[in-house]
Amino acid sequence: AESVRLAVTRLHFQDVYVQRAVPEDATAEGMFVWDVQATAALGFSTHLFATPLTDANINVLYSTAGDTRAWAENVDLGAVGEIGGTFSLTYDGFQSPQILPNATADDLAGVLNAMPGFGDVIVTREGPFYDSGYTWTITFQGVEFDIPELVANVANLTAVDPVLSVIELQSGAEAEVQEISFVGNDGDDVVCEFGGDSATITAGTDIATMTNALQTIDGIGEIGLTRSLVVGAANSTYTWTVTFLTLAGDLANLDCDSGAVVVETNAGTGTPLGGTFELWFGASGTGPLSPTVTSAQLDAAITAAAGGSVSVVEITSGVSHRARAWDITFDGVGGDLPLLVADTSLLTGTGTSVMVTERTR
Repeated sequence: AESVRLAVTRLHFQDVYVQRAVPEDATAEGMFVWDVQATAALGFSTHLFATPLTDANINVLYSTAGDTRAWAENVDLGAVGEIGGTFSLTYDGFQSPQILPNATADDLAGVLNAMPGFGDVIVTREGPFYDSGYTWTITFQGVEFDIPELVANVANLTAVDPVLSVIELQSGAEAEVQEISFVGNDGDDVVCEFGGDSATITAGTDIATMTNALQTIDGIGEIGLTRSLVVGAANSTYTWTVTFLTLAGDLANLDCDSGAVVVETNAGTGTPLGGTFELWFGASGTGPLSPTVTSAQLDAAITAAAGGSVSVVEITSGVSHRARAWDITFDGVGGDLPLLVADTSLLTGTGTSVMVTERTR
C-alpha cells in the first residue's frame, strides 16, 4: 500500500490514502485490490493509468465526482488507442513549439535548448509503453538554481484521456535536512524552537500529528518528516528527520529540550524569496508588491491600475509548496483585456518567476 501511495503522490495527486486487501472472490494466491483515495492537483489529469500485466488489458483507475475516490476497471488495449496530435511545454511564460508525442530525445532537447533561460539540457527517452506513451528525463546543465516545473499543454493531443505529467526528480536547490535524536519513552514531550517560536512534539505519536505540531512554529513553512525507533530495555531512541520544503538556504538548527540532539544532515542551498514584483495593466502599474502580498492588497493594487473593480482569490489547492497563485476576475472592466505584465526585476531568490495566463476571456 505504501508503494502505491508514493507512486500516486509522484503523479501530482494530494492527500493520498491507500488500503490493500485480498478480494473476497480471489481466484489465485497473490491477488490484491488497492483502494485509493486522493485529490488531483489543479491542472492535472484525474485518471491514473497502471502498467498492464499482459498485452490483453490495461488497468485504469477512474476517479469519481469530486476526485476523492477511485476504483479499478479493465479496459481493452484497443480502446486506449495510439496517442496522436502534438503537445507543448511552457516555462516562465515562454511556450515551446508543438512537439510530437513520439519525439526523440534529440528532438525534445533541440526544442528546449531553443527556449530562453535553460542553458543546455540533456534528454533521455524511455518507451514506447503499452499505451504508446513515452517518458523523457531532462537534465538542466548550467542552471544553478531550482527552476520552476515545466507546464504541459495537452489540448492538441489525441487519444483517450491523454495525460502528460511533469515530475521533479531532483531539485536544483537542495533542501535543508535536520535530524532530531531523543532518548525516552512514548508520551514524553520535547519542545523544539525555531526562529523564536516553539512547538511541542510527543514521542510515539504518528507522523501526521508531529508534522502538524512542528508546522505551527511561525516561519518554519512546510516540512517533511520521517522517523525511526530503536526500542531499548528501559528507554527507546527516537530519531526524527525533518526536511524543510519551503525555506531556502542553510538554516539554523532547531533547538530542542529534554536532552534531544539536533544535527544538520544536509545544508540547504539557494536564496530565499524576497524583494518585490510589479504587475502592469497597459501603462499603469500596481507599484511594488511583496511576495507575501494578501489577496486584499493585490485586489486593491490591480483595481487601481486597471481603473475598474477586480476580484482576487488565492488558489491553495494543487499549487506547489514553493509557489503562490491567484485567480483575478475583472468584473468591473469590460472587453477582452490584455494580459497583465509582470516585472520581476526586483524579485530576489533562487529560481523566482511570475507567470500570468488567461483562463477565461
